[in-house]
Amino acid sequence: MLEQRSMWWKVYFLLVVLLSFVGFGLSFLGEGQFIFLEDNIFSNIYIGVMILIYFISLVGLWGFIYQKRVFYKEFWVYIFFIIVIELIGSSIMTPIETSTGETGYLFLILGLLIIGGVLLYFYALYQYAFKMTNLWRENEQ
Repeated sequence: MLEQRSMWWKVYFLLVVLLSFVGFGLSFLGEGQFIFLEDNIFSNIYIGVMILIYFISLVGLWGFIYQKRVFYKEFWVYIFFIIVIELIGSSIMTPIETSTGETGYLFLILGLLIIGGVLLYFYALYQYAFKMTNLWRENEQ
């Protein structure tokens, strides 16, 4: 027997999907594009693959919330570790620079909200990949 997810998870999912598509769309608008800036083809391929993996992970978030089996359990274990390693690597490799050297309270609050959202995302993917054994066992063919 699977438990029902809270309505807050569904609201969170819609918010993440909306922000993902808006952020991806805005990266191509404006004076210059914000992704695929490198002239190096391998850097652009890496960025493209990571964007694809991120959008695939949205399917895993959907599967967690609506408790639907999508692909295989091992697939989601790999996706989870790829996203965690990429986030850790990108946070280590790209230091935050400000023009004045100071960070304001608004920047701090926004950063904490983003960290909270990312931790919820990781929690959902972790639960889907590792802890929902009844889902994977129940729907086996």
